This record gives sequence, structure tokens and C-alpha cells, in this order.
Amino acid sequence: MQLRYNFRICPTPGQEIALARAFGCARVVFNDALKARQDARAAGLPYISDSALSRSLTKAKKTPERVWLADVSAVVLQQALADLNTAYSLTNSTVPSSICGHEFTAGCPHHIRRTGCISHEDIVECGLVSLELPLG
Repeated sequence: MQLRYNFRICPTPGQEIALARAFGCARVVFNDALKARQDARAAGLPYISDSALSRSLTKAKKTPERVWLADVSAVVLQQALADLNTAYSLTNSTVPSSICGHEFTAGCPHHIRRTGCISHEDIVECGLVSLELPLG
């Protein structure tokens, strides 16, 4: 049995900016890592490991064009890489109906667009965050 709690969040203007920065950086890291894997596949190179992507993220944070990635928590950026890994592991596997209500086969991961993902405006607008916690 699981409990479900609903919480209303009201971020301050500074927190809204921090959320927007975190979501934007996560989107950039996800898309960059996805492009690296797609380019490697197109070139006939082996699958790029998670550790290699993590190393390239660390290097990217030191370049002038991506130095702003260092302003965001590394946890957010590493989670974006973990989400990409999950997306690849679900490729061509059937997701059970217990997760989403119906069975479907996941396709290849695709780039995240700002309009296609949850932004900080969506969170602020709806103001609800749901947490499901296991009992016990």
C-alpha cells in the first residue's frame, strides 16, 4: 500500500529563477548527451558509457560556452544523464500497464524541447507536487 500526499508550493521569485536555471541546464545536458550517443551510433562507434558522458560533462563545465553549467547543482546534471540512461534502457521494451495505465513500447529517446517538458512556469501555475511514499 502506498500513501499519496499533495503539497502546494509557492516559490519566491529567486526560487523560480533557480528552478528555471536547473530545468534549463538539465535539458541542455540531456540533449548534449543524447546527441553524443546518436553521433557515435551514426559513425559506427561503440555505445558511449555513462561514465564517459559524466567525464565529458565535467569537461564541458570548464569550457567558456558551457561554464554556466557550474552554477547548477551537479546532482541535477547527473540526474539528467541518469534519465537518458533510463530512456535508452526502455528502448524497445514494453512498459507494463501498472506504471502508466496501458502497455506501450517505448521508442528511441528524443531531444527535450522547452514546450514539451515541465517548466518552472508549469509548477508555479499548478502549484501542486505529488509524492507517493511506500508504507512500512
